[in-house]
Amino acid sequence: MEPSEPQTIPLSPPTSMHNQNHQQPASSEQQSKQDIMIEMLHKIQVDVNSIKSSLKIRHTEEPEELTPCTRIRPALNQNRELFGRPSPIYAAVAGNDIMIGRSDSGVLMTRKQYSHCLSKSNGGQKLVLKLMDVVFTNEEMAMSNLSGGPVKCKNGIRNKSKLDESILLALTQQAQLQFPGCLDTKPQHDAMADAINGKCRHLWHSTYGK
Repeated sequence: MEPSEPQTIPLSPPTSMHNQNHQQPASSEQQSKQDIMIEMLHKIQVDVNSIKSSLKIRHTEEPEELTPCTRIRPALNQNRELFGRPSPIYAAVAGNDIMIGRSDSGVLMTRKQYSHCLSKSNGGQKLVLKLMDVVFTNEEMAMSNLSGGPVKCKNGIRNKSKLDESILLALTQQAQLQFPGCLDTKPQHDAMADAINGKCRHLWHSTYGK
């Protein structure tokens, strides 16, 4: 008795002779459409790869070094919405520090300090309040406000000092530089003043009001 040959399971159903006899080669029109489709898909892939490469270059690009008394918007800021955060804008750079507001404001802080404040801000008002924590001490803010003078409190009247106008000017100028249009109207100015006074008032109560 002869050994039987091993059986294999076909991966797809066999094609009948009837179907094989009726298969027709693709027409020249069908072939032309296929060629056009392949060419279009290839072009789309090239465009996608080009866009990905462009985004990668812009993301890894460092802001341009600025010199003192120069007011340049870094090229990276053109993609300020990448990852939902604006890119830092500097009025001028002095060594490892940046100048806040105008290039001649005299208000300095490190790039790291400014980047931290910016990362916690979603607009000009919030940025000014965060920058105040860098340029003023909590005690200075608690004992001061925008206008200074007597202020009513639970225990009577207390005199508050006036916050440094030149520093506050630099902070608001920086807010306008970073968030254009944030202080264009009187209501915006009033809201900024209320926010600054509110921060000082909160620090007074949390430090001395207990």
